[in-house]
Amino acid sequence: VDSIDKTTVALLEKSGCDILSIGIEYADNEQLKAIHKSITVEKAIERIPLIKNNSSIQIAVNFIVGGELETEETLQKKYDVIKQLNPDYCHVSILGVFPGTELYQEYIKKHPVPDNFWFTKNQNFHKDIPVFETDRFPKERMFDEALKLDLWWNKDIKKKKSYSFIKLMRMALGYLRYGKIHQLVSAALSYGRSLFKRK
Repeated sequence: VDSIDKTTVALLEKSGCDILSIGIEYADNEQLKAIHKSITVEKAIERIPLIKNNSSIQIAVNFIVGGELETEETLQKKYDVIKQLNPDYCHVSILGVFPGTELYQEYIKKHPVPDNFWFTKNQNFHKDIPVFETDRFPKERMFDEALKLDLWWNKDIKKKKSYSFIKLMRMALGYLRYGKIHQLVSAALSYGRSLFKRK
């Protein structure tokens, strides 16, 4: 985010860049500090519009649900900031933990992970992958909130049909991983209707 300015945007467009994916991750400065992200929410809101206002480059923003500092308030901030940024696409994930990170070291103190987990072929890898759960945001809720946020933004703006199809498949796989068939049917119907009726 810090490197975004009119000159950089012009160079990116000249090079043939047609979409820029930006990892903001959180809409709260304390959460950003906690993951050592050297940006602020205010800086993102200031800089990202420079892309839309000075080029035809599309913007995809990435956010995370979960973490020790995640609350109802910080979750709502994501909705507010995404609306302010008005990106072309929004991708939302849950906070997974991986070896070599501070979060992973903190995680395994309470939830030991077998040494061979990362080296064994695991048919349920995405379902079983360690995620940073809290009492307020257990894994299932993190997953639900991420999908809800993802769907909220991407269903209400015009998208290419191919992207809409990919989005629907991504949601379907996510629900199937957790055996949530009734949510899958409900989300699919809702998403399908949104393709024909825009707000």
